[in-house]
Amino acid sequence: MNFYTKDHDSFRNEILINNSFREDNLQKYVNFINAAIKELPSVYHYSWFDIKRKIYNYRDFWSKFHAS
Repeated sequence: MNFYTKDHDSFRNEILINNSFREDNLQKYVNFINAAIKELPSVYHYSWFDIKRKIYNYRDFWSKFHAS
């Protein structure tokens, strides 16, 4: 199941490709995207939250891990 249908993509393409960049079309698309972001569950990925740990992990751990 997908929230972004062919109709949504056609509408986006119409705005971008056919140069029908009217403010009301843009606002409809913005409203759709904002509603999707608000209503759909989100996943936050914090792997880069601790950048020092991430760098040390890449530098020290992964090369040894893959070599084993």
